Amino acid sequence: MTTTKKSTSILGRAMLVNVWIGLWSARKHDAEVTDKVNTEMAKNDRAGRYHKRLFGGDAPSHSMLVNATQVARVTHYKHTLPWEDAGWRLLPTANYFEYVEAMRTVQTRYETALEKFLRDYPTLVRTAEERLGQMYKRSDYPTTSQVRTKFHFTIQYGPVPSGDDFRVTLPKEQLKAMTRGVEDRVKQAVADAMGDVWQRLGDTVTDLRTKLGDGKYLRPTMIARVGEMAEIIGRLNLTGDAKLEKARKQVLLDLSTLDVESLRDDEKFRKDTARKADAILASMKGVYTPPKKKPAKKGA
Repeated sequence: MTTTKKSTSILGRAMLVNVWIGLWSARKHDAEVTDKVNTEMAKNDRAGRYHKRLFGGDAPSHSMLVNATQVARVTHYKHTLPWEDAGWRLLPTANYFEYVEAMRTVQTRYETALEKFLRDYPTLVRTAEERLGQMYKRSDYPTTSQVRTKFHFTIQYGPVPSGDDFRVTLPKEQLKAMTRGVEDRVKQAVADAMGDVWQRLGDTVTDLRTKLGDGKYLRPTMIARVGEMAEIIGRLNLTGDAKLEKARKQVLLDLSTLDVESLRDDEKFRKDTARKADAILASMKGVYTPPKKKPAKKGA
């Protein structure tokens, strides 16, 4: 059975991508300390578990590696859309080259941090003996080469599923039903992905609108993020939604080049900008769900 025209257009506009990043936590459950604490401080041996930090405190090079991992994952999510399968994300072809460049940058950062950590590792192990005292056990620490195997950074690409993927011999009706099932899944996944795009744009505008109140918490980085988000969304508009394109262009026009000092000092300018943000949010009615307002604290 041939895929629908709409589905075929999606197949040509996007691919799937997954990222696997290995990170060693440098923490370990200490059974002896756990038993001691539960015996002396609690009334049963299941009151808690003690996980010690193997380096006995701060380890800057390991912290840099953790941060590089977090940045890589955030970058991956920022440049892709949700997909139904665990780990996999939808990458529009319009954003492919920007995604590749962004991920190359964060992977280089990760690998640089990894090499620094591995160079520091022997010293960290020696220092840990002083820091941990009786909790130190040399057997808790793998060799440097063993530690290296715990880290990896892998990016894998794949095609969006298609009803034409079935190459099995089955009765015609069963094959049609299976094909329809795949088509329905892809259709729903694309709808969910576009909903995510609307939500990102709306949340970005809402966040700025909230801070336009007295201007106290406005920062240049916030305005820069608004512009960056609007630019990325132009490439994530998988279905070519004209309403979304109009909204994001309005964001670029009205909210992406604002001068923060002027906003802070000029109340009228802030109010005018707030009205523009409100107008953009009003244009998203029906496709954007604003975050629920937190209830006011009693006595406030």
